[in-house]
Amino acid sequence: MALPLKQVSQWGEYGLLIWLAVLLAVVTYRGLVSGKLRDLVAEPRGGGVSPARLQALGVTIGFAGYYLAEGLRAVAEGAMSLPPVKPETLSIVAASLGVHMGGKLYDRYPLGAAGSHGGAEPKPRRPKSGRKPKP
Repeated sequence: MALPLKQVSQWGEYGLLIWLAVLLAVVTYRGLVSGKLRDLVAEPRGGGVSPARLQALGVTIGFAGYYLAEGLRAVAEGAMSLPPVKPETLSIVAASLGVHMGGKLYDRYPLGAAGSHGGAEPKPRRPKSGRKPKP
């Protein structure tokens, strides 16, 4: 008994989705246990969660999931290439990452701070371990 190609592709699609779900669960679990996942959304200088980092991560993961679903749908319909990215979706991702980068620039060069270029004074460099600082 031969299986129709459409049924085989559906099984492959479900298998891929299950595999991706298991991979996501393992990466999330290991990231939470080690504390490295928290570093993705934590403020760079301590503190709590950074809203700009959290929204950038959320929009990026959401876009990746959306595009993966679109690609799987196109493959199930018999397409031989990936679907084009809709301009509206690309605008949302670009705006989200633009807000994140704007926040990083604002943190680096706050308005009204002292300095020749409007930014804060650079931090002094720490000597590398094992070396004496230069006078």
